[in-house]
Amino acid sequence: MSAIDPQVGADLGAPVAAAAVPAPGWRQVPGALAQVSAGSIDRVWGVNAGGNIYAFRNGAWVQIPGALASVSVGADGAVWGVNAAGAIYRREGDTWVEVPGALKQISVGSATAVWGVNAAGNIYRWNGEGWTQVPGALAWVSAASDGAVWGVNAAGVVYRRDGETWTQMPGTLAQVSAGSAARVVGVNAAGEVYRWSGSAWTRLSGTLATVSVASDGTLWGANQAGNVYYHVPPAPLVVSDPRLGEEDLEQDETARYLFDVTNTVPGTVLRNVQLHLLFDQAAFAAAGVSVTPAKVNLPAPLAFGETVTVRDVVLSAAPGARLGRYAFYGVQATYQVVPDPSPSAPVVSGSGGWMPFQVVAPGS
Repeated sequence: MSAIDPQVGADLGAPVAAAAVPAPGWRQVPGALAQVSAGSIDRVWGVNAGGNIYAFRNGAWVQIPGALASVSVGADGAVWGVNAAGAIYRREGDTWVEVPGALKQISVGSATAVWGVNAAGNIYRWNGEGWTQVPGALAWVSAASDGAVWGVNAAGVVYRRDGETWTQMPGTLAQVSAGSAARVVGVNAAGEVYRWSGSAWTRLSGTLATVSVASDGTLWGANQAGNVYYHVPPAPLVVSDPRLGEEDLEQDETARYLFDVTNTVPGTVLRNVQLHLLFDQAAFAAAGVSVTPAKVNLPAPLAFGETVTVRDVVLSAAPGARLGRYAFYGVQATYQVVPDPSPSAPVVSGSGGWMPFQVVAPGS
């Protein structure tokens, strides 16, 4: 299809190819950790082989006083941990408060969803005042903020908590992480990484020793060498539903051109979003159609699942504008994906496809 009706005499051809987006996959983050925990996109903690504790803030690891062998952060920011002797600690403000009991590993979905296992494989759930033992035996447990609980036993058998019982799941894993009922990942004894699809395990790229997925889909992990990685999802920005604010653009008229911009990938926030409308400016001008502005800056970051309707673009048709169908190639978007281990170059992607509109005679 021509971007402008043939009577205008300008065939704009195929859409412009956008610059390539960095391939999705694991991106190494500076630092060395033995274990990392992601509660949300802006709540990531970890511990190194020496028991030092770190929180990831503004693209860098900030050391937190104390010593732990394992740490876990929830979606609401609750942080718990256990040290090498099995002592349990909860973060309260800027201090660690010891909690009665002894655990080998702990998992925090939120302040009210805290589970753990001890050296003997016994399973415990925090009831707000103390630990309640849960029937079964696990080597690793993971609790999500929505109440989902998964675990693996010493033989690598995988279990999901369904009501008051454990249901055996397919496959074998060395470690599992549940960010929510719909977001579960794990690694097996060979370090292969898997994501639960709802009915089976799907292999992800890379090899890791431990992995952690948050309720918003943020995904981090560490390998046997202590290298830390953040999973870069596919390009998250999608432009959809382009339309005029009214049925058609009449000659000698202006109208807003609207389209929706959505962040579709869990675990990401898009910052510094700039949208460039792609069209043949010379052909539009010759036909008596103007576009203002051709570049739009979103005023605020775009969180996962958030949709913003862009209303800034105004089309104007001169009194003698050529009648017929017009179209933009689409939108070229420039933005930064957060979190990122360091200040990153902007990501550039094409989105939106053909975005047509029509110029008609007044009153038609």
